Amino acid sequence: MTVPELIQAAHSAAKEKRFPAAIEMAKAALKIEPGHERARMILAHALDNCGRTPEAAAIIEGMIRSGSSRPDLLYMQATFLRKIGRPNEALPFAQRFAALRTDSSDAHAHLGVVLSALGRGDEAALSLRRAISLNPAFAPHQYNLALVLIGLGRDSEAIQVLDKLLATAPSFAPGHVTLGEQYLKRGAVAEAIAEARLAITAQSEDVGAHLLLARGLTARAAGGSIGADDAEAEQHLRKALALDPNSFAAHGLLGFALQEKGDFEKALAEFVTSLRLNPMQGAAYYGLATCRKFTQEDGAYSDLVENAPNADGLPLEDRAHVHYALGKILEDRKEFERALGQFDSANRIMFELRAPQRRFDPNENENRVSWTIETFTPEFLERQRRLGSSSELPLVVLGMIRSGTTLVEQILSSHPQVVGAGELMFWHENAGKCLAAGLKDLDPAKVNRISTNYLGLLSEIGPTALRVTDKLPENILYLGLIHALFPEARIVHCRRHPVDTCLSIYATPYSSPPDFVYDRGNIVCAYRQYLRLMAHWRGVIPESRLLEVDYEELVADRETVSRRLIEFTGLQWDEACLHHESNDRLVKTSSRWQVRQPIYRTSVARWKNFKPWLNEFAELLPNAAICDVS
Repeated sequence: MTVPELIQAAHSAAKEKRFPAAIEMAKAALKIEPGHERARMILAHALDNCGRTPEAAAIIEGMIRSGSSRPDLLYMQATFLRKIGRPNEALPFAQRFAALRTDSSDAHAHLGVVLSALGRGDEAALSLRRAISLNPAFAPHQYNLALVLIGLGRDSEAIQVLDKLLATAPSFAPGHVTLGEQYLKRGAVAEAIAEARLAITAQSEDVGAHLLLARGLTARAAGGSIGADDAEAEQHLRKALALDPNSFAAHGLLGFALQEKGDFEKALAEFVTSLRLNPMQGAAYYGLATCRKFTQEDGAYSDLVENAPNADGLPLEDRAHVHYALGKILEDRKEFERALGQFDSANRIMFELRAPQRRFDPNENENRVSWTIETFTPEFLERQRRLGSSSELPLVVLGMIRSGTTLVEQILSSHPQVVGAGELMFWHENAGKCLAAGLKDLDPAKVNRISTNYLGLLSEIGPTALRVTDKLPENILYLGLIHALFPEARIVHCRRHPVDTCLSIYATPYSSPPDFVYDRGNIVCAYRQYLRLMAHWRGVIPESRLLEVDYEELVADRETVSRRLIEFTGLQWDEACLHHESNDRLVKTSSRWQVRQPIYRTSVARWKNFKPWLNEFAELLPNAAICDVS
């Protein structure tokens, strides 16, 4: 093919969003004619859309240095530099372009975005409002202003701007998508789903709308909705990929959806594809690392993670996920000191990112536990007995996070008369409605409303089930209330070696983390309060309603412990409970890989592999006797 033909082919491929093909065609043209400006611009555009923005910026930088007089190069370079986290370098290009195009609303809008990235909010707003004044009927100007406000953390203002935009341009799909993302960020899942559906109605081929709807449905399913949400979420992910096979986000989200279903080989392929399209996404590296147990023979996959982009341009949270992924792979390969070093790096990053917003307060944590213990005395619970429901439907599974709750739920839900609901947020969202400082007795009307709503939720999840599990570890704080409202409900407390538990907490990333997870000292502090609270519940909840299961005993004698679990539920034994790895329910916790495997012993006494470097975790070794292990 001639250079013009190659360039035309590259242009067509880019227009059709076949960016890898556009890259190959543009490179072929440049091999023949290295200085061809249009070929270089197409190549830069395609690289940017494949997540290779630093390479795109290098190409445009070379063109500018070689003396090209095209003003649009200034715009492109400002865009690329801003995207890779170098707004200081982007600013001069954006300013030069705006100076050359004083009547261009786009030029001023883009300058505003760059200024916003530098934290110069007032100047950013001024530039964007100038852009709107130059073209007030152009919806993207309002949209750009909303995006800048979001970048400044002024989400409420952004929502107002988006509401105004959509009132006059209801078919502007990106506005619905961004508004939906804001709702999803705030936990307003129903509103996010509604905006995604409006976006799809306005533009059925908007990839972002299908991705938003998939995320919203997945979030609703994680909160305890019926399985239809997960099925529809996967449909929209596949629709997004049909529209854009090179959507790295869709491939990554599909990878996680397949993991939840237990299809790890297909999930692995999706993560590899996602990272090939965009190597700058830490969650996909961690997803890949949790698809299998790694050995030295898995070099190709290990290399993909070990060769992840370095710190330049990689956002901090993504960088942390790469460290978590490397730690997991190194531990699989028995390189324990290096693995713990990676976990240390991941937690340092996440502590700095999250601690300013949710700093762990040991005194506050202790006071909360003390209030709970002082409130839910045997006398208090006796006085509330008349308010309790006689339902045996709830089957509460709890324990410190990473203590084996997911495995226990997987065994229980393998029984044909038990449905596993996962980590429901019901008590987190509703306990505060009837608990308050100075509480003397529960309010009957509030209790009745909460009990009815809880049973309604469980019945929706398992319409024909005799037991429905609720396994949010945080429910340990609300166990007194749960027992007061449902005195016939069974409660299973999962215990694991304290240092194994704490190491697992430390080695795991979280989407909604407890505030103590990223610091060893904080983890130990929280663990001590957990022990204190469970000691109290043992004293006030009858043994007939509280069963304690040691992870180590479950691993050593699965059948005996599994039979004990089913007997405790009041149901007849079923052999399916010995084959939990065949349970096809969706698993949404970080243990999604482990619970699909036959029970294995490598997670028992895991702490011994890290014994020289335990530091604060070693303080808990005397508590190991709680789990009857040495």
